Amino acid sequence: MYGNIQKAHLVYTFVDHERPVRVLAISGSLRQASSNSAIVAAVAELAPDSAEVSIYRELAELPPFNPDLDG
Repeated sequence: MYGNIQKAHLVYTFVDHERPVRVLAISGSLRQASSNSAIVAAVAELAPDSAEVSIYRELAELPPFNPDLDG
């Protein structure tokens, strides 16, 4: 756990604080009552002003991905 905190500090050190951090949030679930989608929505709502969080909502439009089916 502490290793992740140290890595986060390194990322924070290199972030340009003059511009907002841009985050694309994707829930891997298509269920309407998905807890993952609720967490993504909460992250977008609670993000600090220094972050722009965009939620990708077109997951159902993408074809399924299964590397086992690749030739």
